Formats: sequence, C-alpha cells, structure tokens
Amino acid sequence: MELKTKDVIVKLRKSKGWSQEELASRVQVSRQTVSAWERGLSSIDVDSMILLCHEFDLTVEEFLKQAAGEEEVEGGSSKDMQIVDKLTKVIDRQRTEHKEIEKLAKIKAKKHIVVIGTVVALSLIVILLTVAFLFRKPEKLFSGISDYEQTIAIVCVISIAVVDVVINAIELIVSKMSERKYVDVEDRTNKSN
Repeated sequence: MELKTKDVIVKLRKSKGWSQEELASRVQVSRQTVSAWERGLSSIDVDSMILLCHEFDLTVEEFLKQAAGEEEVEGGSSKDMQIVDKLTKVIDRQRTEHKEIEKLAKIKAKKHIVVIGTVVALSLIVILLTVAFLFRKPEKLFSGISDYEQTIAIVCVISIAVVDVVINAIELIVSKMSERKYVDVEDRTNKSN
C-alpha cells in the first residue's frame, strides 16, 4: 500500500486557499518543507501530521485513508491495515501527549504572569514611596529645576527601569517556555520510538 500524502496535502491546502507559506506557518515548519512534502521529496513526520490534521479538522485515520486511497484501505491486506492502525494509535497517543504539554505550558504561563504582576505591583509601590519621600523632603537633588520637575524626572526614570525589567522578564519567560515545549515534545517523541 503506497501512501500518497503529497497529493492529499496539496488538495487540502488548496481547498482552504492557503499558500505553502501559510500552511508552513500553521504547522510550524518552513515553506521549503511543505514544498518538499508536496513534491514527494520528503515524508511528513508524525508531529507535523498531527498539526496538519488539526488544521484541516481531520483525524489522523481520515488523513491516512485519503493518502492510501479509500478503496485501497477498504480492500487492503490485513497487514496493511495493521500498519495503519498502529500508526494511528501512535499518532493519537502523541496528540494526547501534545495536548498535555500545552496544558502544562498554559499553567506555567499563568504562574509567570502572577510573578510579573507581583513585580509590577512592587515596582509601583516603590515609585509611590519615592514620590511620597520627595514631597516630604524638600531638598533638591538637582539644581536649577523645581521640586515638581525633579519628582517627575525621577518617577520617569524609575518607570522606564521598571518597564525595561518587566519586558526583559516577559521575553525570558516566553523564550524558556518555547524551548521547554519543544524539548518536551522531542523527549516524548524519542521515548515513544
């Protein structure tokens, strides 16, 4: 039984009116990879097949049946059907694991958001305390500007520093979560093989 995934991928992509680049973005691969699949130069990997099926609202079994040709699957040998069944079970298990990883990533993201919120709240408290301190202590830190201008300048500098810290924290958290997500997927894929 020959799987003609290239024909199915082209048909599905064109049915949605998507370019190769748009499909590539949706299944997290390069446009060149999609082109290679569609020309039959490379085979689609299991993780990409799961994402592809999700994008086209298909089960993996439906995708494989289309790739094998409906008649071939129906009249295929029992050995061919066993191969399709095993592959379908592996892919379904990986899909379940992928959903679990996404759920854990969302939980971690919520925890990180709480941490960032706490940092922002504490930063605002520091700013307010600084402003209160400056209004209680009339000594000038900078000569030539009024107390009001001095306070505004200090609050702006502290605000910019706080925003910078928060943005860097968010970027770090997002990059770590992305790295961890792909490491988890690779680890689970390697374990299942």
